Amino acid sequence: MVNVAAAINNLSFYQEDGSPIRRHQLAIAKLMLKLVFSSSMDAMLEATRVYGNLSQSKEVREFIVQHKVHRFTVTLLDSKSAEMCFSACGVLINLTLDPPNRACLSLEGASAKLLDCLTDLGPGDWQLAGHVCQAMWNLTGGCSESLLEAQESEWLLEILTTYSDEEEALKWIEDEDERDFHRACWELQFLPVAQKLMKALQRPDPTA
Repeated sequence: MVNVAAAINNLSFYQEDGSPIRRHQLAIAKLMLKLVFSSSMDAMLEATRVYGNLSQSKEVREFIVQHKVHRFTVTLLDSKSAEMCFSACGVLINLTLDPPNRACLSLEGASAKLLDCLTDLGPGDWQLAGHVCQAMWNLTGGCSESLLEAQESEWLLEILTTYSDEEEALKWIEDEDERDFHRACWELQFLPVAQKLMKALQRPDPTA
Protein backbone atom coordinates (compact mmCIF):
# COMPACT_ATOMS: atom_id res chain seq x y z
CA MET A 1 0.00 0.00 0.00
CA VAL A 2 2.91 2.34 0.71
CA ASN A 3 4.25 1.70 -2.79
CA VAL A 4 0.82 2.46 -4.23
CA ALA A 5 0.73 5.74 -2.29
CA ALA A 6 4.20 6.60 -3.60
CA ALA A 7 3.02 5.97 -7.16
CA ILE A 8 -0.09 8.10 -6.59
CA ASN A 9 2.11 10.84 -5.16
CA ASN A 10 4.22 10.89 -8.32
CA LEU A 11 1.15 10.93 -10.57
CA SER A 12 -0.73 13.53 -8.52
CA PHE A 13 2.21 15.94 -8.60
CA TYR A 14 1.44 16.66 -12.26
CA GLN A 15 -2.34 16.84 -12.19
CA GLU A 16 -4.14 17.96 -15.31
CA ASP A 17 -7.80 18.81 -15.79
CA GLY A 18 -9.66 15.64 -16.68
CA SER A 19 -6.87 13.32 -15.51
CA PRO A 20 -7.87 10.12 -13.64
CA ILE A 21 -6.21 11.47 -10.48
CA ARG A 22 -8.21 14.70 -10.69
CA ARG A 23 -11.47 12.84 -11.36
CA HIS A 24 -11.01 10.48 -8.42
CA GLN A 25 -9.20 12.79 -6.01
CA LEU A 26 -11.79 12.52 -3.25
CA ALA A 27 -11.77 8.71 -3.40
CA ILE A 28 -7.96 8.79 -3.24
CA ALA A 29 -8.10 11.18 -0.27
CA LYS A 30 -10.34 8.66 1.53
CA LEU A 31 -7.92 5.82 0.78
CA MET A 32 -5.04 7.83 2.24
CA LEU A 33 -6.80 8.13 5.62
CA LYS A 34 -5.73 4.61 6.66
CA LEU A 35 -2.13 5.35 5.78
CA VAL A 36 -1.85 8.77 7.36
CA PHE A 37 -3.17 7.47 10.68
CA SER A 38 -1.10 4.26 10.59
CA SER A 39 1.87 3.46 12.82
CA SER A 40 4.26 3.29 9.85
CA MET A 41 6.34 6.43 9.30
CA ASP A 42 6.80 5.52 5.62
CA ALA A 43 3.04 5.22 5.18
CA MET A 44 2.43 8.54 6.95
CA LEU A 45 5.03 10.27 4.81
CA GLU A 46 3.66 9.02 1.48
CA ALA A 47 0.05 9.77 2.46
CA THR A 48 1.01 13.28 3.58
CA ARG A 49 2.77 13.86 0.26
CA VAL A 50 -0.38 12.80 -1.59
CA TYR A 51 -2.49 15.15 0.52
CA GLY A 52 -0.01 17.91 -0.26
CA ASN A 53 -0.69 17.45 -3.97
CA LEU A 54 -4.44 16.80 -3.77
CA SER A 55 -5.11 19.68 -1.36
CA GLN A 56 -4.76 22.10 -4.25
CA SER A 57 -8.46 21.23 -4.62
CA LYS A 58 -10.90 22.99 -2.29
CA GLU A 59 -13.00 19.82 -2.13
CA VAL A 60 -10.04 17.86 -0.79
CA ARG A 61 -9.14 20.65 1.65
CA GLU A 62 -12.66 20.46 3.07
CA PHE A 63 -12.31 16.67 3.35
CA ILE A 64 -9.00 17.04 5.21
CA VAL A 65 -10.49 19.39 7.80
CA GLN A 66 -13.70 17.37 8.12
CA HIS A 67 -11.72 14.21 8.94
CA LYS A 68 -9.28 16.00 11.30
CA VAL A 69 -6.28 15.29 9.09
CA HIS A 70 -5.24 18.92 9.59
CA ARG A 71 -4.68 18.22 13.31
CA PHE A 72 -2.47 15.26 12.54
CA THR A 73 -0.57 17.28 9.94
CA VAL A 74 0.30 19.88 12.57
CA THR A 75 1.65 17.18 14.91
CA LEU A 76 3.99 15.98 12.14
CA LEU A 77 5.91 19.24 12.56
CA ASP A 78 7.15 17.76 15.86
CA SER A 79 8.75 14.81 14.07
CA LYS A 80 12.21 16.45 13.83
CA SER A 81 12.38 14.92 10.34
CA ALA A 82 13.08 17.42 7.56
CA GLU A 83 11.32 15.16 5.05
CA MET A 84 8.20 14.81 7.19
CA CYS A 85 8.08 18.52 8.04
CA PHE A 86 8.49 19.46 4.37
CA SER A 87 5.53 17.25 3.42
CA ALA A 88 3.41 18.57 6.30
CA CYS A 89 4.16 22.15 5.24
CA GLY A 90 2.97 21.32 1.72
CA VAL A 91 -0.44 20.40 3.11
CA LEU A 92 -0.53 23.45 5.41
CA ILE A 93 0.37 25.83 2.58
CA ASN A 94 -2.70 24.68 0.66
CA LEU A 95 -5.05 24.45 3.65
CA THR A 96 -4.29 28.04 4.66
CA LEU A 97 -5.52 29.33 1.31
CA ASP A 98 -8.97 29.20 2.93
CA PRO A 99 -9.35 31.81 5.73
CA PRO A 100 -11.53 29.59 7.99
CA ASN A 101 -8.77 26.98 8.06
CA ARG A 102 -6.25 29.52 9.36
CA ALA A 103 -8.16 29.90 12.61
CA CYS A 104 -8.52 26.09 12.94
CA LEU A 105 -4.80 25.57 12.43
CA SER A 106 -3.92 28.37 14.84
CA LEU A 107 -5.99 26.65 17.53
CA GLU A 108 -3.86 23.54 16.94
CA GLY A 109 -0.71 25.56 17.66
CA ALA A 110 0.53 25.51 14.07
CA SER A 111 2.44 28.79 14.30
CA ALA A 112 4.51 27.71 17.32
CA LYS A 113 5.32 24.36 15.72
CA LEU A 114 6.30 26.02 12.44
CA LEU A 115 8.60 28.32 14.41
CA ASP A 116 10.22 25.33 16.13
CA CYS A 117 10.63 23.61 12.79
CA LEU A 118 12.28 26.71 11.29
CA THR A 119 14.59 27.07 14.29
CA ASP A 120 15.64 23.42 14.54
CA LEU A 121 15.78 22.34 10.89
CA GLY A 122 15.92 25.51 8.80
CA PRO A 123 19.70 26.10 8.71
CA GLY A 124 20.31 22.60 7.37
CA ASP A 125 17.65 22.70 4.66
CA TRP A 126 16.81 26.00 2.98
CA GLN A 127 14.13 24.40 0.81
CA LEU A 128 12.35 23.37 3.99
CA ALA A 129 12.95 26.80 5.56
CA GLY A 130 11.32 28.46 2.54
CA HIS A 131 8.38 26.04 2.77
CA VAL A 132 7.93 26.83 6.47
CA CYS A 133 7.99 30.57 5.75
CA GLN A 134 5.37 30.18 3.01
CA ALA A 135 3.16 28.19 5.38
CA MET A 136 3.59 30.91 8.01
CA TRP A 137 2.81 33.62 5.43
CA ASN A 138 -0.40 31.86 4.38
CA LEU A 139 -1.36 31.03 7.97
CA THR A 140 -1.23 34.69 8.98
CA GLY A 141 -2.79 36.00 5.77
CA GLY A 142 0.44 37.79 4.96
CA CYS A 143 0.68 38.93 8.60
CA SER A 144 -2.56 40.87 8.13
CA GLU A 145 -4.43 38.66 10.59
CA SER A 146 -3.64 38.68 14.31
CA LEU A 147 -2.94 34.96 14.58
CA LEU A 148 0.57 35.27 15.99
CA GLU A 149 1.31 36.03 19.62
CA ALA A 150 3.55 39.08 20.13
CA GLN A 151 6.32 36.81 21.41
CA GLU A 152 6.00 34.58 18.33
CA SER A 153 6.20 37.59 16.00
CA GLU A 154 9.33 38.86 17.75
CA TRP A 155 10.99 35.45 17.67
CA LEU A 156 10.10 34.90 14.01
CA LEU A 157 11.52 38.29 13.06
CA GLU A 158 14.71 37.55 15.00
CA ILE A 159 15.16 34.16 13.31
CA LEU A 160 14.48 35.57 9.84
CA THR A 161 16.91 38.44 10.39
CA THR A 162 19.63 35.97 11.39
CA TYR A 163 18.91 33.55 8.56
CA SER A 164 18.81 36.36 5.98
CA ASP A 165 22.50 37.05 6.59
CA GLU A 166 24.37 34.97 4.00
CA GLU A 167 27.47 34.48 6.11
CA GLU A 168 25.39 33.30 9.06
CA ALA A 169 23.21 31.09 6.87
CA LEU A 170 26.10 29.21 5.27
CA LYS A 171 28.68 29.22 8.05
CA TRP A 172 28.36 25.50 8.85
CA ILE A 173 28.87 24.32 5.25
CA GLU A 174 32.54 23.57 4.57
CA ASP A 175 32.40 21.62 1.29
CA GLU A 176 32.48 24.12 -1.60
CA ASP A 177 30.14 22.21 -3.94
CA GLU A 178 27.67 21.63 -1.14
CA ARG A 179 28.00 25.30 -0.19
CA ASP A 180 27.04 26.36 -3.74
CA PHE A 181 23.94 24.16 -3.60
CA HIS A 182 22.90 25.51 -0.20
CA ARG A 183 23.51 29.08 -1.36
CA ALA A 184 21.28 28.54 -4.41
CA CYS A 185 18.49 27.09 -2.23
CA TRP A 186 18.91 29.92 0.27
CA GLU A 187 18.78 32.62 -2.44
CA LEU A 188 15.96 31.18 -4.54
CA GLN A 189 13.69 29.30 -2.15
CA PHE A 190 14.17 30.87 1.26
CA LEU A 191 15.23 34.50 0.92
CA PRO A 192 12.31 35.87 -1.20
CA VAL A 193 9.57 34.61 1.12
CA ALA A 194 11.65 35.39 4.24
CA GLN A 195 12.09 39.01 3.15
CA LYS A 196 8.38 39.26 2.39
CA LEU A 197 7.58 37.96 5.88
CA MET A 198 10.07 40.30 7.55
CA LYS A 199 8.63 43.31 5.77
CA ALA A 200 5.12 42.38 6.88
CA LEU A 201 6.22 41.75 10.48
CA GLN A 202 7.86 45.19 10.62
CA ARG A 203 4.70 47.01 9.50
CA PRO A 204 3.20 49.25 12.19
CA ASP A 205 0.17 47.65 13.86
CA PRO A 206 -2.85 49.76 12.80
CA THR A 207 -4.72 48.67 15.95
CA ALA A 208 -1.94 49.85 18.27
